Amino acid sequence: MTEESTSSAGPAPYPGQGPGQGPYQGQQQAYPGPVPGQAPYQMPLPQQGMGSGQYQAPYQPPYQAPVPQQGPGPAPYQAPYQAPYQAPGQYQAPGQDPFQQSAAAVYAPPPNGPGLPPYAAPPLLPAPVDPEAEARRQRRKRNTVRWAGALVLAFVVAAVSGYLVTQPKRTDIPGLATPSDGRYVFPALSLPTLPPGQLPPGDSTGNPGGQHLSDIRKLLLPAPQDAVAGKSLPGATGWVPQATVAALDGSPITDTFAQDGLRHTAGVGWKTTDGATTSIYLMQYIDGQAAQAGGQQFDTSLSATANLPVDAQKAFTTSGSKIPVTYYTATSGGTTTRYGYFTQGDTNVLIVFSAPNAVSMVPFQQEVQLQSQLLE
Repeated sequence: MTEESTSSAGPAPYPGQGPGQGPYQGQQQAYPGPVPGQAPYQMPLPQQGMGSGQYQAPYQPPYQAPVPQQGPGPAPYQAPYQAPYQAPGQYQAPGQDPFQQSAAAVYAPPPNGPGLPPYAAPPLLPAPVDPEAEARRQRRKRNTVRWAGALVLAFVVAAVSGYLVTQPKRTDIPGLATPSDGRYVFPALSLPTLPPGQLPPGDSTGNPGGQHLSDIRKLLLPAPQDAVAGKSLPGATGWVPQATVAALDGSPITDTFAQDGLRHTAGVGWKTTDGATTSIYLMQYIDGQAAQAGGQQFDTSLSATANLPVDAQKAFTTSGSKIPVTYYTATSGGTTTRYGYFTQGDTNVLIVFSAPNAVSMVPFQQEVQLQSQLLE
């Protein structure tokens, strides 16, 4: 066979293709691919002859892998799902980083698998009860309630007792009353109203003479509680006769008081339940200077104190205005008499307090202090 006949015959058919069937004739079959153990199929190279021109191979479609045909029959085999290995006691939810799990995720129970009942923790069995321990616990509870009730009761009693103690006067409560020192109970003291534009004797600028511009009888100390008023002195209803004042001094009235500027004398007296008698004399002068001069002479010539020893004269100072008070003490039998004398403004004051020896000096000092307050 010559080269021409070979060339006209064309290429050899594909494997599995019968004679007279080209790539475009008949049923197209897919290339099964290389057979294991054999060399892959190689297409023969075209041969060129003299004068025959360049050989062109027929068009072949690209290789396509065979598509598995599905038909009736059993489903393909699938391997069962196997979870990755996990250490005992640890559970890792899908999609979580084991190094970023919280403590709750690490110790969470495993999820329920298909067909399994919901997970439930086993019930806890009650701890055995010790009868003796239970009895002790009940006793402690009862004791706690008792002590709490006792504390509340004590608090209530203390609060009520404190409230009741503050209601009455302290001297009315047994055990809290101050023992009496003999002082008297006087009514509330009040000063009379001065005329318009008049100043009290304590105002040294507006009233340099220290004059009491109100009725001096209204400045007498009132009698204490349960006292009996004396009849020898007129009180607020009159003036003490100058003869009575002269008898106290022991000098003729014309030689002493009239020359010193004495205007008039107010006096009041009473007797208390302890047996003491009190007489108060307010001798008002024309001004404070005249009262100072007359007071010095009256103090040295008081007849009741003329024969007393030197140590019988003593002194103290009143509170408030700090008025110096001179007093004498004379004892005769079972009676002690004190004479107190001081000058305040335009007035000389004489207080005679006579009482049994058992009566202390406190009532006398009380009377001097209160009378001084009324003359301020």
